[in-house]
This record gives sequence, structure tokens and C-alpha cells, in this order.
Amino acid sequence: MKESYTVKGMFFLAMATSIDAPAVRISLPFLDVGIYYATFIIGLVTFLIATLGGLVGFMLGETTGKYANICGGFVLIGIGLKILLEQTL
Repeated sequence: MKESYTVKGMFFLAMATSIDAPAVRISLPFLDVGIYYATFIIGLVTFLIATLGGLVGFMLGETTGKYANICGGFVLIGIGLKILLEQTL
């Protein structure tokens, strides 16, 4: 049986994947890098990782199911908190 997401569930997934965006938004102007270059590299890496994650998720989705969503959420929250702490301390 396929699991469907509610609007509330999708909202929290979106928040989990975007938790590190403020850290990047705050720290990027302090780096000595061109904004167009940084945008291109960030976009390219995001596209490649999202595509790879989608393919792997499609292949493993039936076997791992709900546990992969929970684990992925914790990983994203951990990465976001790590970046936030590195930038603020």
C-alpha cells in the first residue's frame, strides 16, 4: 500500500529540507566568491543530489518505506543544526 502525504506532512518535510537555507543566506555574502558562480554550483549540486536521491528512493522505497522518511528527516535536521552552530559559534 502506497503512503500518501497530507498538506501538513508536506509542510514539515519542506521545513526539514530548508532548515539550512538561512545559514547559507547569511554566510554567503561574507565569502569571497562570485554570486553567479556560487548559484550555479549550488544549483548543479542540488540537482545532481536530488536526482540521485530520487532514483535511489524509488528503488528502495518499497523495502524501507516509512523508516527512510524518518531517518532522512533526522539527517537533514542534523545537517542544518550543524551548519547553524558552526556559523553562530
